[in-house]
Amino acid sequence: QAEDGIRDAQESRGLGDVYKRQIESHIENKLLEKEAGVELTPEKSEVFLCGNPNMIESVSKIFFQKGYTKHTSKEPGTLHIEGW
Repeated sequence: QAEDGIRDAQESRGLGDVYKRQIESHIENKLLEKEAGVELTPEKSEVFLCGNPNMIESVSKIFFQKGYTKHTSKEPGTLHIEGW
């Protein structure tokens, strides 16, 4: 892992190697908040997720536990999800 804790030091061999709960860890240990300079709370921020369905599912759970609500066309929320 690189000094900043964000990138793997070795070259990736494909998407399967890259996705290892990295974003979940960065959310849980507040590295994402620190790097972005934004507190991740439903009162102060909205989150947009797009990508791998497994990542969407696991990251959504984290944000639902933080009090975020799913945005839909009928019910505005603070967690916006775009699936593949």
